[in-house]
Amino acid sequence: MINTTSPTPQGHRTLPDGSTSLTKPADVGHIHRLPSLAIQHIASKLALPDLLSFRQTCHQVNSCIGSRLISEAKDKSYYKFKFLSQTFKEKHDKTCKELTGFLNGTLHSQAGNIDVIHKGEMCIKSEELEVVNIDATDNKDIFYLGTLSNGRKFIFIAAGFYENNGSNKLMYKIGYQEIYAGDSYKEIIQLIQDSRSDALPRHVKHLLSHERIYY
Repeated sequence: MINTTSPTPQGHRTLPDGSTSLTKPADVGHIHRLPSLAIQHIASKLALPDLLSFRQTCHQVNSCIGSRLISEAKDKSYYKFKFLSQTFKEKHDKTCKELTGFLNGTLHSQAGNIDVIHKGEMCIKSEELEVVNIDATDNKDIFYLGTLSNGRKFIFIAAGFYENNGSNKLMYKIGYQEIYAGDSYKEIIQLIQDSRSDALPRHVKHLLSHERIYY
């Protein structure tokens, strides 16, 4: 039997929501005696989960940590997928540009027909999308996961999936293209489970299992 649980790497802390923090919690014994600028400096060094905990230590700390510090802490994170790979830094910008071009129809004559699946009734066309970040992909160019220019997450899937002879083994056939958009990967995975009619919904939660790491 394959062990699918991964131990928390040395130096990391697993948090109650399942995310991982790379920073150590601050010693807050006499923190209320520090000036505001010192408290803000300490806060700026903390990962988001630790920052939110730090904010609750006392009224003085809470009043010093505003939305700007929290927003900056949110940006200091990355996604680690169990079965997908991160895009190499030197290829990242090129991949974003190429995927944007593909969705816009400039690199593929049928790209404008790609379905955009999302919550809500507003019509979204693939030619209006711009990819600004890629969190992960696979080595067969079937999955791309990342962020759009409007801040929403996306998962682009370029294949249809089926189970071989009723087995649990997932097979695929290139050519069935859809892009899913949402406020989080959790929301998008649910969209995939609710909207697709192939075999992917039965496997997608495991296939795209991930954690968000704050640093």
